Amino acid sequence: MLNSERRFMKPPHARLSTSVLRLALFAAVPVLGLTGMTAGAAPDNAALANPATNSVTLSWDAPAVAADASKRALAGYRVYYGTSPYAYNARQDIPDPAAVTCTLTNLPAGTYYFAVSSYDTAGRESPCTAPVVKTLGVPPPAEPFERGAPSPPAAPPAGPAPRIVCREPVFDFGRSNNLDDIEHAFLIENDGDAPLLIKRVRGTCGCAETRISCTNIPPGETATLHATFVLKGRVGTQTFRTHLQSNDPVQPYYTLTTRGTADADILVNPPFLMLDTVLEDQTAARSVELVPRTNFTFAVTGACVKAEWLAARYEPLAGQPGYTLTLQTVPPLPLGYASGTVEVCTDHPRQPVWEVPYRLYVKGELVVAPDAIHLRAGGTNPVSRTVSVRSGTLATFEVLSVEAPEPGIEVRIEPYSPGYYIVVLRNILPSPALGGKSVKIVTTATRMQEILVPFRVTEEADSPRGADPPRTER
Repeated sequence: MLNSERRFMKPPHARLSTSVLRLALFAAVPVLGLTGMTAGAAPDNAALANPATNSVTLSWDAPAVAADASKRALAGYRVYYGTSPYAYNARQDIPDPAAVTCTLTNLPAGTYYFAVSSYDTAGRESPCTAPVVKTLGVPPPAEPFERGAPSPPAAPPAGPAPRIVCREPVFDFGRSNNLDDIEHAFLIENDGDAPLLIKRVRGTCGCAETRISCTNIPPGETATLHATFVLKGRVGTQTFRTHLQSNDPVQPYYTLTTRGTADADILVNPPFLMLDTVLEDQTAARSVELVPRTNFTFAVTGACVKAEWLAARYEPLAGQPGYTLTLQTVPPLPLGYASGTVEVCTDHPRQPVWEVPYRLYVKGELVVAPDAIHLRAGGTNPVSRTVSVRSGTLATFEVLSVEAPEPGIEVRIEPYSPGYYIVVLRNILPSPALGGKSVKIVTTATRMQEILVPFRVTEEADSPRGADPPRTER
C-alpha cells in the first residue's frame, strides 16, 4: 500500500559515538551504530556527545536517491529523539538536502534515543533508522577507562588520602523476566587513610534507583549502595551503570556495572507500528505479531487505541501460537505527526495490558516544517529561522505572501524548486512577547490557504533549542 513510497529513499546511515562501544554499520540494514572515539579529531559520520554541556551532534551519510527522473529530489531530514525508543516526543526538522549534521544542545540530563529519516520534495518520508541510546549529564572520568571497572591507577597522593574500592564492581544477574526488578547491594570500601566523601551517585538510566547508606566513609569502613533496576519493557542484553563521584584524588569517578538478559513472556515483532506517511483521506494499515516465549501461553481479550481516527483489531496467527495486531487509519485524518500506543488486553496474570507504540505522518495539500518556530528567551542578538512549504497532495501551488507578527522581522520568500518554497525570517529578537504570536503564510491552496506557524518561546533552562514539544495535530 505504501511500498511505492517506502522504496524511494533509504534511511540515512547514521552513527552515534560514546567513549568505548562500537557496533558495525550494515549496508543492507540502515541502523544507528555506536562508534569508539579517542581524544582529538572526531571520527567521520559519527554523533558526538558532550557531557559537560549535554549536547549531541548527529551526522549521517546522504541516502541513495532513485535515479528515476520521475522521482522527487531529496528535500531534507528529520531527527527524532526522546526518552523512549520509537515513541519520540521531540524532533528537529532540517529542510536542507545538503545537510549531513544536526546538533542538539542544552538537553536535560537523562537517557535519550535518536533516529533519523529523510524526505523528498513530494513530502514522502523514509522510515526512521533504528534508534540508538545515549546517556547525557554524567561527568566523564579524567582518564579513559574500561566500563564496569574502576579507572586505572594514578600517582599516589603525597599525604593522607581516601581510596575508593569495590571488590565486585560488576554484577551479572543472568537471565530475568522483564516484569521483575533487579536489586543488588554493592559494598563501597574506603581503603585509604582519610575520610571518603561520596559527593554524588548517579545512574545512566531513569529506570534505576540508588541509595547509599553513608556518604562520609571513615578509613577502613564500608558503605552499602543499594540499587534497583526496572526491566519493564526491555528485552535482550541489558547494561546499567552507576557512577560515583568522590574525593578520591586518584579516581574521583568510579563506575559500577549491572548487566544481564531480560526475557519477555510476549514478544512484539516488529516492536512498533510504523505507518510512515499517509494521505488525509487514505486508509492504511500496519501489523505486528504477538508471539509467546517457549512454554508460555496467553490469550488476547481486546485491543484499543485512544485516537478516534484509528482502529485496532487482532486475530490468531495461523499454524502457531500468538496473534496478529493490526492498526488501521479511519479517514478523515488530522494533519501532521501523531504517535501513541495501542493497548492490548490479555489474560497475563502479571501484566494484563501490553502497549505497542505507533507513529505516522498525515500529509495534506501542503507540508509545512517546522510546525512551530522555537526561540530561547534572554538573547540580545537577533536570530534567523526558516520555514519550508512544499507540495503534499496538491501538485502545484504558490506562496503569495508572508506576514510576520513584528514589523522588525524581515521576510523573504525563496522558491527552492517546483512545489517547494523556503520562507526566511531574519532579525528576530527572542523576546517572550513573541510567544503565542504566529507567522501567517498565504498560499493558493484550497484547504490550506492560510497557514499559521506559531512562535514558542522558552526560558534558558527549558527544553532544548529546536526541540518540539509533544506533537499536536493540526
